[in-house]
Amino acid sequence: MHGRIDFHHASSGRVRARTRVRGTDGVLRAVTRWGGSEAEASARLLVAVREQACDDDGVIAADTRLGLAARVWLSELERSELAASTRQLYRVAARRYLLPTLG
Repeated sequence: MHGRIDFHHASSGRVRARTRVRGTDGVLRAVTRWGGSEAEASARLLVAVREQACDDDGVIAADTRLGLAARVWLSELERSELAASTRQLYRVAARRYLLPTLG
């Protein structure tokens, strides 16, 4: 979900927690949060990491079950500009193989 968390203690007494997270678009990004202690900074960082792990619409996150992700994908498939035969092939494959086995 995220990389190693690094801490930096500033001269002001505040603590910076930083890690890197790969977004749903595949891009690796740094996430930083500050707190009064390592525990507080780490807790704030983990909240930010979970928020960033969500898809744009907040429906699919890192802990989303495959069955739900497949149903969301199938509904998006209906609105896509793919050829009708391609959409039908994907629907059949999802319902015949993916959902019964993994969903």
